[in-house]
Amino acid sequence: MARGLINRRSMTLGVMLPDITNPYFALIFREIECEAHAAGYAVFLCNTMYSSRVQDTPEEEYFQMLQDKQVDGLIVVGGQLDLTTPPANLTVTHCAIRQPQCPL
Repeated sequence: MARGLINRRSMTLGVMLPDITNPYFALIFREIECEAHAAGYAVFLCNTMYSSRVQDTPEEEYFQMLQDKQVDGLIVVGGQLDLTTPPANLTVTHCAIRQPQCPL
């Protein structure tokens, strides 16, 4: 913890995905978590369930929570976060990974 205060790193990542019960997203999360652990990072999982039900936490709330926790990075897999505007003080880097047969 003291090292984190000195170098301003929390050694944590946030991963926001729409449905951890979907085997596709579960596999993606597992691989992210394995790579993060190998690099010395802890991972917070935010399962939004597409923010479709009233009792689910909207993506914007997770986004704010992770920012408050000062995670070193945020990986958004699917979901609706791209429909909101990130805070002005946030540096955003986009990276899209897709399957060759995906028409994006």
